[in-house]
Amino acid sequence: QKSNHLLIFNGLDTIAQVMLNGQSMLNSNNQFVQYTVDVTGKLKQKSNKIEINFESPISYGDRAAREYKKAHGYSIPPDCTIEMFHGECHANYVRKIQAQFSWDWGPAFPTVGIFDSIRLVGNDGLHLERVHVDVIFDEDESVMLKVHADVHSMLPGNVHWDVSIPQLHKLHNVITVLKNDHGMQTNSAEIRLKKGQFELWWPNGMGDQKMYEMNVRLTREDKKAFVEKKVRFGIRKVELVQDYIDEKNKTKGRDFYFKINAIPVFLKGSNWIPVSPFPARNNSERMEFLLESSRISGMNAMRVWGGGRYENEEFYEMADRKGILLWHDMMFACSLYPSDPAFLDSVKTEIEQNVKRIKNHPSVLVWAGNNENELGIADGWWGGIDYDDKQRIADYRILYKDVIGKIVTQVDPTRPYLLSSPSNGVETEKVGGVSSSPSDPRYGDIHFYNEVKNLWKDSSYLTPRCATEYGLQSIPSGMTMSKYLPQSEYSYLSGNFTHRQHHPGGVETLITMIFGHFPV
Repeated sequence: QKSNHLLIFNGLDTIAQVMLNGQSMLNSNNQFVQYTVDVTGKLKQKSNKIEINFESPISYGDRAAREYKKAHGYSIPPDCTIEMFHGECHANYVRKIQAQFSWDWGPAFPTVGIFDSIRLVGNDGLHLERVHVDVIFDEDESVMLKVHADVHSMLPGNVHWDVSIPQLHKLHNVITVLKNDHGMQTNSAEIRLKKGQFELWWPNGMGDQKMYEMNVRLTREDKKAFVEKKVRFGIRKVELVQDYIDEKNKTKGRDFYFKINAIPVFLKGSNWIPVSPFPARNNSERMEFLLESSRISGMNAMRVWGGGRYENEEFYEMADRKGILLWHDMMFACSLYPSDPAFLDSVKTEIEQNVKRIKNHPSVLVWAGNNENELGIADGWWGGIDYDDKQRIADYRILYKDVIGKIVTQVDPTRPYLLSSPSNGVETEKVGGVSSSPSDPRYGDIHFYNEVKNLWKDSSYLTPRCATEYGLQSIPSGMTMSKYLPQSEYSYLSGNFTHRQHHPGGVETLITMIFGHFPV
């Protein structure tokens, strides 16, 4: 009954060709991207067939690595995981969950298939893809809500906006002009709220988690088409403080802490890896258990780790309700990555879509470009590639500073963006994006692991400005392990146990710590 039709793919994993009635419609290569295809005039009246042909991400990564080296004269490390991981190679050429190729904490399950919805959407020349909101505080503590609508328009002309926030008794009307452009275009409107008209959102332990609902309706001037969406948002202000501790003696370092609504907050939390290796499974119950456990134990923060995924809406809604601040990595981890135009174009789409999708959530605290990639360069993880490797440093800066950093700061001006985790924060930016010592405890954040020291002593730890990773390996409870290992194999040195031990030196350090702390 509609004049225009879009096919929207939310979950193609990952390398796929999509056919509609025998005709090629789409080639996908990024698990983190929503693909939208205009199929107007290509649908049959009674019956239509969608066929999706997937390629193995392992064979794709192998081929992409060979082609990149042939075209550019150098490879992108690491080629493969270390042998102890029992993993797959060339994950960094494939835009999908990096930990699916194995990690020191998990197995290699590089999934293939459809893990989220496919939708056919009909419209009469106007399609509203998403609504995203910037909450901008003025000096007088009033707030400007900058409301953005991403629209597919098949016809040019004026569009009437009706924006309402029922809880605030706010109704806003404005007219904007749409171009005749079948691609995406963004239109914006502004709503101002005076101090006292609204309640603030607070982290766990600091106050209530107040959320508001906004209704956005767009109507063509000829009234032949209208679209509407509802979004939820919270009102809160984020500041990252990186002042010198002592202006007269700058070698003492800088602060690195956050203020929420002008009040300093001490981050207490953990890291979030994918709740399951299989993103298609319904993990709602487990997600709720983990986040609620975090809340009631007094945590107020969680780091969405860069080797996983941009989570589904349910995760961010839970974090909003429970007051869990999210340090959010982009999905790049423990590797270097290509910088050719095709790869960067895919990343641009990935970052823009996901930042727009996630930024309405007040729980999101800060964006970071990657997990430990700057650290890997500085510490020489990949043989001859180090701080003096000009080509790899240039590639790194292009990806995280020129591409990702630029998009994030344009799309979301309300939150800070850090180039990496760990990094020296503003000091890393001053030296162009890669520091020679990103683990300096005087600046930014650090990742701390040292299983040689006695970690039951406070003096064994560094005193950093912020620690975004630290801890010790543990084995699961006996109840969990009994599901997968027979009792006869439940020992540190059994074949099945050591096969599952991916952490280098893990068996030795577990035994050493047990004997070091208990009278065995």
